[in-house]
Amino acid sequence: MTDQSLLFEGLDPTARHEGDFYATPRFQLEMLLSRLSFRPARVIEPAAGNLAIVTPLRKSGIEVWANDLVKRDEPLDSVMDAKHSAFWATAMNQGFSDAVVITNLPFNEAAPILFWAIRFCRVVCTILRVTFDEPTEDRNEWLAANPLAGRVVMPRYSYRKNGSGDSTTTAWHIWSSIPNVVKPHDVVTLAERDRLIAKYGDR
Repeated sequence: MTDQSLLFEGLDPTARHEGDFYATPRFQLEMLLSRLSFRPARVIEPAAGNLAIVTPLRKSGIEVWANDLVKRDEPLDSVMDAKHSAFWATAMNQGFSDAVVITNLPFNEAAPILFWAIRFCRVVCTILRVTFDEPTEDRNEWLAANPLAGRVVMPRYSYRKNGSGDSTTTAWHIWSSIPNVVKPHDVVTLAERDRLIAKYGDR
């Protein structure tokens, strides 16, 4: 294990509380799917939460391995810590060696999960704040060694939906060893957002 992986493995696993997740609205998932150059047959969701990503993918015929870092009321395929390689090895052993990762990672857990995700999977897509690829002290070397294949910037959105004014600008960040999976930089227009919300709702 490299010194860098030791840094990621050593992050405090208790930092994420049981209820600390932000459900992904369907319209944001559709923003990604419409931009991928292929339709994935299998998907790994390492932070499945309330299955907001899992359910529509399964309904469309995509096979999904649903995991979360904590036990929830939702039916999951596994409850494992995706910050460690054992989870990824388990998914591979269950026939997901060619799967694409599509997820909305908890922001404070993203780096150590991504460290393993991009080693086990050829395409990794996750929602993160647009500032995630800023070269901060804790991840600048990792980002330089693992550049993004593309980013889909989405209009500002409030994930809490409680009137707290917590809206934030996020983007789908995509890492890929396959060329031309997405454009290097893409922006979702307000008109596209509104069309998708009209079709799928804003939750």
